[in-house]
Amino acid sequence: MRLTRAALRHGFVLTQRIVARPNLCDFGRIRAQIKASDVCQQRSLTTCEQTVLTAFQNVEDALLAHANEQPRYMALNDSVLANKRALEIANELRTTGIESCFPGDAFAA
Repeated sequence: MRLTRAALRHGFVLTQRIVARPNLCDFGRIRAQIKASDVCQQRSLTTCEQTVLTAFQNVEDALLAHANEQPRYMALNDSVLANKRALEIANELRTTGIESCFPGDAFAA
């Protein structure tokens, strides 16, 4: 490489080493990177939205199942209470000496 007198006079020293630097004027590449990034963000947002919607659907289904189960629970609870009362009455009849109202009762006196 040839050095000029003006370069030497101003203190410039030229070297043959090439410094790699990013191409700041490659707007097409920059636009493509931005577009790719936007696509990734859009895909992530869509996945997030779908996850939230699925979670809301699961909660709604569970609440409906719970609400529909309440009448069945109440009926079963009433049945248990009626059976307990029937057992109490049968035990009272047996302990007071009144014959069992059930034919073939093993506990009848």
